[in-house]
Amino acid sequence: MKNTVLAALLFIASLATAQVVATPQYTYGVSFLGSGVYKQTSAVVNQFGYQFTTNTKLEADVLTAPGGGVSDYLGGATYDLCGVKAIENALLNTTLNCGKIQPFVGGTVGLGKVQQGSAPSQNGAAFLIKAGINLPSASGTWALAAVVGYGDFGSAVTGQSNKGIFFNLPVTLGGGTSAAATQAKIVRRQRSEAKKLAKLQKAMQKQ
Repeated sequence: MKNTVLAALLFIASLATAQVVATPQYTYGVSFLGSGVYKQTSAVVNQFGYQFTTNTKLEADVLTAPGGGVSDYLGGATYDLCGVKAIENALLNTTLNCGKIQPFVGGTVGLGKVQQGSAPSQNGAAFLIKAGINLPSASGTWALAAVVGYGDFGSAVTGQSNKGIFFNLPVTLGGGTSAAATQAKIVRRQRSEAKKLAKLQKAMQKQ
């Protein structure tokens, strides 16, 4: 009976590995920053990404808030925290292991432009720093995320906030497949399933 149960568990584990989440090579995402950008509720960030290494994605952000005359052009990167062994190990025994989700940190920096009414355009340094969790589809063609961060959106304007904390839920579309990043997810998921199976085997042996 125990052998039958173990065989079933091994079969289930193999199915889970076969359903590993792919990592896209290219991504495009859009998110709304609410009223934190010069008091404009129309602030939108368009994000363009390229998977550069196993854990690092290069990112270009274009932030616009037409009502406030805001246009920011930023570049930087995000880092997959599952590349940190301690974090991967902490998630191994959970349903949301590193074969399924992607906790990350990132930042972009660049030029912030503000032009309101007939006033001259004001240029200044701008940046975004953020942390979040990606919840991708199995194919890697789309993903949802929860992101929290802090931004300085450009030059100061009297009576308006040009910096602050933001929270958003971006939707990301993906194309192509990053072989290195996808293989890393397969290995991480295999480790997670192997650890869960070993735990079940140990529990059964005590019975």
